[in-house]
Amino acid sequence: MRLKPDCIICNLSIVLRTLKIISKDEEFLFRNMKKAVDSISLVNVEKFPPELGGIVYKTIIESTKVRDPYKYIKRKQNDLILKNYSNFRKSVLNSKNPLFEAVRFAIIGNVIDFGINEVVDFEEDIRNSFKKGIAINDYNLLERDLKLSKRILYIGDNSGEIVFDKLLISLIKEIYPDIDIIFACRSEPIINDVLIKDALQVGIDEYAKVISSGISLPGTILKYVNNEFMEELRKADLVIAKGQGNFEGLEEEKMEKIYFLLKAKCNVVANYLGCNIGDLIIKKGN
Repeated sequence: MRLKPDCIICNLSIVLRTLKIISKDEEFLFRNMKKAVDSISLVNVEKFPPELGGIVYKTIIESTKVRDPYKYIKRKQNDLILKNYSNFRKSVLNSKNPLFEAVRFAIIGNVIDFGINEVVDFEEDIRNSFKKGIAINDYNLLERDLKLSKRILYIGDNSGEIVFDKLLISLIKEIYPDIDIIFACRSEPIINDVLIKDALQVGIDEYAKVISSGISLPGTILKYVNNEFMEELRKADLVIAKGQGNFEGLEEEKMEKIYFLLKAKCNVVANYLGCNIGDLIIKKGN
């Protein structure tokens, strides 16, 4: 997917939200928002949305000297979801199709919008999300390919939702104990995207090898990844890419072995997919 004009507004909203985590001072906000706008004016419109996000985010991080504004928010997100992990797991195991239910939980993990200073009713959010169903549903193909796979590359997205990734990964290992799973994280702080330390905090390493992708963008783009990621991508029989940013960066790649699990969070992606904003997606690559 390539940039659309709406991507500019989206990224400026993220910048303002991030800056307000650092300081509410209006002079500080104006000064750094101007720098963000200036950085956007230099971006080639042929770039992918995560590239714009990375450029703008890097600009404000260099300006403010705050490397990881979401550090404590991410930890809070993970802790809040982990407290409910056993309940989510019971719900999955007691369902008619536990694997499908775990996939749905993993997608719904991408739905939850955490309040920075408030406790969110996660169970209510999950119940509401399940009512939407899945707009693009390639689950049967995913299940078929899982049965045939010996090695999976699972590309993570955000903190908080990685607890649901752990739930899905653990169930895959229970059903297919001989499958090797590699979980890929961002290499540098970028918004609330998952880093290796976040994955270790929630215990994903109990079921998967955790690696850095070499990416410091809010989405995976192959020309920026490190050699280890490329080798794992080559060896993988199946790739699971979580979230909208990874979809934006990888959708153009011709990979039949990739599956995208995401919520369509904006008009750009919803229109591209032919669905509605808020729809849940299980989509096989081309």
